[in-house]
Amino acid sequence: MNGRPDHQKGQHDDLIMAMAMAIYVGESSFSKLEKATEQAKAMIESWTTEKRDFKDSSQNFNPGIPVDMYNRHAMGRYQATKNDYENYLWLFGKGKV
Repeated sequence: MNGRPDHQKGQHDDLIMAMAMAIYVGESSFSKLEKATEQAKAMIESWTTEKRDFKDSSQNFNPGIPVDMYNRHAMGRYQATKNDYENYLWLFGKGKV
């Protein structure tokens, strides 16, 4: 009548409309679900690898020497000199050395 689906009295058209809506939602939802599944599968496949190449680092590795990731041992090579103490003595609240 006014451009929208409406049921008729004494008929089963309201049931038919409900079934049609359920079928439409089911079809569109499952196609979207299938598309989302394919997208997820493609993303996971892009993250994985089939082949792993490892370089032989045994020639550079010595188990007797500890690994220093932050290079803290190199800091010990730079000892403060008397000149450094004289330049930054004002930080400690004292005068000249």
